[in-house]
Amino acid sequence: MKEKGEYAYGGIVFNDEGKVLMRSPAGYWGGYVWTFAKGGADPSDKSPEETAIREVREETGYQCTIMAPISGEFESDTCVTKYFLMKPLARVSGYDEETQEIRWFHIEEAFEKINLTKTIKGRRRDRDALISAIQTKKGADDVKIQITRINKEQEELFLNLYNLYLYDLSEFTGEDPKDDGKFDPTNTYLYLERNELHPFFINYDGKNIGFILVCSPPYVPEGVNYTIQELFLLKKYRGLNLAAEAVSLVLDQFSGTFKVDQLERNKAAVAFWKKYYKNKNIKYVEQEELIEIDGLTGEHKTISQVFVV
Repeated sequence: MKEKGEYAYGGIVFNDEGKVLMRSPAGYWGGYVWTFAKGGADPSDKSPEETAIREVREETGYQCTIMAPISGEFESDTCVTKYFLMKPLARVSGYDEETQEIRWFHIEEAFEKINLTKTIKGRRRDRDALISAIQTKKGADDVKIQITRINKEQEELFLNLYNLYLYDLSEFTGEDPKDDGKFDPTNTYLYLERNELHPFFINYDGKNIGFILVCSPPYVPEGVNYTIQELFLLKKYRGLNLAAEAVSLVLDQFSGTFKVDQLERNKAAVAFWKKYYKNKNIKYVEQEELIEIDGLTGEHKTISQVFVV
């Protein structure tokens, strides 16, 4: 049990219908009839975000992704809680022994359920947190950035965007297009055929504006669970923090050791990843390598970082 003044972290989860996920604590612990999932950090948690995602999964059975931090800190009789706005990805398990029931409620119903809480501070905490979550959700909905897995039916769109990516890279690789004016995608089509490869479109305001490609074994080096192999965003959307938001959405889908490579000459890519690690407080190990690239002559110097999420 947390002492008053210590921090807990949790999630307020909205589905596509606008309903909010609530849990009924076992035995109505603490006087709560219905409340939101939260809890203290485990020693293995590396960030408040990781704690919040884990607590929501354990107490509701839902694997969720974070959309945004919810503004404010919310005090109850036992602790201070920081919440994150989340959306559900999948129901992955049952809830743990600390929960006796879960339900999705319309907003009006959720406020009614909060009023059943026995303590004044408990009611105030959950009411204020839900109000702040609603305001945060409105802002997140206005941004409208999301990631969607690329499927086989989207192959033409994917390869067209990938050709633009290779055009950008040609400044650093020296690659020339083929006789038809397109760059050689080599075996990129495998992303749409192999379960160990994870391609995502970056979708902004209903438009696919780029992609993130993730690899897992056997397509990664030994000792690594995943690589972010490629990251691309159309130029008009750069500088708006959209790439960083998309990377965070992708990292929320996985857990393990990641490796990311940048061509040493691609100063913008190197700067992007250094800024991302700093802003997200990600500790990493960096190294330099000389690599060969399929279809190109010579060796190319890369900078890589390995980190754990």
